[in-house]
Amino acid sequence: MAEGIPSTNTSAKILKSQTTSLFAELQKYKNPAVWVNLYNGNKTKTNMSCSNAWDHVLSTTLTTGAMEDITRSICKSNNFNLNQPSELQACKALIEQFYTLHEGSMVDANSYVREVFICKSILNALTTDAQEAQL
Repeated sequence: MAEGIPSTNTSAKILKSQTTSLFAELQKYKNPAVWVNLYNGNKTKTNMSCSNAWDHVLSTTLTTGAMEDITRSICKSNNFNLNQPSELQACKALIEQFYTLHEGSMVDANSYVREVFICKSILNALTTDAQEAQL
């Protein structure tokens, strides 16, 4: 994503420093004329249009509800008892505080986890693409 796609009104510069929501920016890339390599957990990729990627994979995978399992996993790995609603809520409150440290506004824990997930996915894809280019 060097300079961005004119029809999306977004760019790498916006993604790096001028947005508070990667999820919102990602939605702008929905375009049937633009194609993307969509990576899966097996480090393989599927080439599809950005519209298909959004409609059939990303829009459902990246809902805040879908992030609940990841949020719960984070809490569990940090020794919060998920069977105690008060402990789960305390964990989520801590996650929400991380977002306010660098964004300044409050979001729910699942939204923050989604932003981190998107960021990590972009970085992984950039690293994978760079490694493939060197082969």
